[in-house]
Amino acid sequence: MLPQAWPHLKQRLLGTGLALALSLWLVPAATGANGRIFFTSPFCGVASMAPDGRSFTCILGNGRDPSVSPNGQRIAITLGNQISVMNAKGGARRQITREHQAFTPSFAPDNQTVAYVDYEEVPDGILGDVFSVGADGTGKRKLSDGQGYDPAYSPDGRQIAFDRYDGISLMDADGGNPHVILPNGTERGLQSIVVEDNEEASFSPDGGRIAFTRRTITTTFICNPFPNCTGKQTNREADVYVMNADGSDVRQLTSTAEVDEVDPSFSPDGTKLAYFRWPEKGRNSDGAPEAEGEIWVVNANGGGAHRVADGSNPDWTSVTGGPGRPRLAISGLPRGCARRTFGLRARVVSSASAPARMVMRLDRRLKIRDDVRRARLYVYAEAMRSGVHEVKVLVTFGPDKLSRTVRFRVC
Repeated sequence: MLPQAWPHLKQRLLGTGLALALSLWLVPAATGANGRIFFTSPFCGVASMAPDGRSFTCILGNGRDPSVSPNGQRIAITLGNQISVMNAKGGARRQITREHQAFTPSFAPDNQTVAYVDYEEVPDGILGDVFSVGADGTGKRKLSDGQGYDPAYSPDGRQIAFDRYDGISLMDADGGNPHVILPNGTERGLQSIVVEDNEEASFSPDGGRIAFTRRTITTTFICNPFPNCTGKQTNREADVYVMNADGSDVRQLTSTAEVDEVDPSFSPDGTKLAYFRWPEKGRNSDGAPEAEGEIWVVNANGGGAHRVADGSNPDWTSVTGGPGRPRLAISGLPRGCARRTFGLRARVVSSASAPARMVMRLDRRLKIRDDVRRARLYVYAEAMRSGVHEVKVLVTFGPDKLSRTVRFRVC
């Protein structure tokens, strides 16, 4: 396969399993407000959360790589190997592509158009080109000519940033006037070769800056002395950078050894970036990226990097709202001493949708273990010894872990 296609296919195509849908309480905020981050979650596919990682909720199982319309009303997602559009509150969805393989959707500022990449098998492997289509599935149009990946609209909708074999380029929204603004590079030294590939561009809200991923491969030849070289060492890095929208003033924001830091997304106020942090052990495995990597946030001028959640493919939006923190409710405890059988009920109280696993133990003995958000444990008090007994309930609800212990007396 073409080397350029591999990072996109590895990171973007793998999916997760649960099929869930939900109803969200989401409201598009004023432009510039830092709202929810939509992303691919290891718990349930497409999900969203508050910028601090709280208020998690699932949106659609099996989907990935969400792009939210600027008005916050719809989401374009990769579902299988095609692009679909759905209401941001869940419910019905419409497949809008019928390509060889369509991935990496990007909603246009008009809220009516989606750019994406169509991957096609060619004699040398797989080749991608940028297309656009209406959010209703009509008006398909090829935009790039020969190769194009990771499309991202400018805030005014007039241009699209994309990457290809020679670097990051800009083109008009209709595909015209394509030109490279940040070329890839190769620097050859006496005993080393440094190769830089630039990709995954993302505009700042004011359109003045572009965040992007730079992948650097440094090959150092082991010589004793030169030109008697007997071996080589290869170092691979992938980090988040920012630049002006014309390709000038390139600045590096992240640098962590043996960790890919990629796929940046500006916050609506332009002061921060969310990105995907993928350790080397995850890069070299066959697992889904979101199951092995994390979403981090860093200041747009560098510094302050911190983890917010497990997952990948962040899209930081101005959408506000969402569910509150889940809690675990327990009811059915007898008043006073228990003399007869009673049912102890446990349930997760939350407006969010998320996969749940509940474990209930009576006096440390496992009684219930099931993938449910509510359960009832029957306690046969008449067959138990007199004295105090306890029930411990543990629930995993998406990324949240809930626990409660209750006690009762048997007479």
